[in-house]
Amino acid sequence: MDNLTALKDVETMHLGKFNLVCKYCGSLGFKDENRGTSSDVHFSVIFCNKGKTELPDYPPLSEFFLRLYQSNDVVPKFFPKNIRKFNSAFSMASMVASDETVSHQRGGIASFRIRGQLYRFIGNIRNTIDSTPRYLQTYFYDPEDQAQIRSDFYSGGTAIERERYLQLFTQIHTALMNSPNNYIDSFLSADEIIQNMSQTQTEIRISIHADVRPSNEHIRRYNLPSSSEISILMPEDVAENENREVICLYR
Repeated sequence: MDNLTALKDVETMHLGKFNLVCKYCGSLGFKDENRGTSSDVHFSVIFCNKGKTELPDYPPLSEFFLRLYQSNDVVPKFFPKNIRKFNSAFSMASMVASDETVSHQRGGIASFRIRGQLYRFIGNIRNTIDSTPRYLQTYFYDPEDQAQIRSDFYSGGTAIERERYLQLFTQIHTALMNSPNNYIDSFLSADEIIQNMSQTQTEIRISIHADVRPSNEHIRRYNLPSSSEISILMPEDVAENENREVICLYR
């Protein structure tokens, strides 16, 4: 049986036209996905669950990034062609998974299958003297050094390509630093705190009370960590009378 004959035997599924708009979040959906009425269109938990889930609007791209995506100039056209490399170069963490397998079945599209735990790995904020900075560690260098470090990972290709990488890495770094990015700001602040504390303190401790869980929070939010490393985000407006014990070992 050839592929065309096999496709004829596959039962098709029709969900109607993709033109319904959720009354609560404005998302588009298929007609048969509607869980409400014609005057109260919503798609239940598929989207916003009738307005119970609210996501902030995605911030608009700056003129610089719009030019990289839309311009037909030589250098901007180099960006979308190599966008995966640029994305990897500016990532702050790596993905770690257990029991991962990549499968190429009969020459088709590769599949990345994960069985077990998947999490993001940040590692140390600063790299050691004898190691090359990677991921988040690169952000704590001067702009010129950052561009060179990222370019060194893609040292192959022609001299023109290497120069374009260096040029775009420098420009993208400047654009990121001049735009609001809570992740970058929080890590830069954490590095300043660690550098200042390392001059006066040699040991910090963190204490976790696993038996204390706020009743009004999600049950999964305060589960015990199951990975080898954990991170904690602390609000800036902690009241003086609140009991919060945090222990960290400086390394």
